[in-house]
Amino acid sequence: MSDVNPAAIKLPPELEGRTFFTLEEFGQLAGRTPGTIRVWGKKGFLKLRRFSPKSLMVPLSELERYMRGEMMEDCD
Repeated sequence: MSDVNPAAIKLPPELEGRTFFTLEEFGQLAGRTPGTIRVWGKKGFLKLRRFSPKSLMVPLSELERYMRGEMMEDCD
């Protein structure tokens, strides 16, 4: 587990203040493909929220958890 402070995570300006991220946005921040992010969600490594039949989003809390190293990242 890492000592990364979630308040210290620097997001690109266009993503600041957001509480949810698309699979593409999260993938860019994590250096992974949207498909990998979707698989992580299906396997339970990452909590996703469905806003519509075609819209899956990643909560900010999951980004913070990922940045702290609290989730398995070698699952792709």
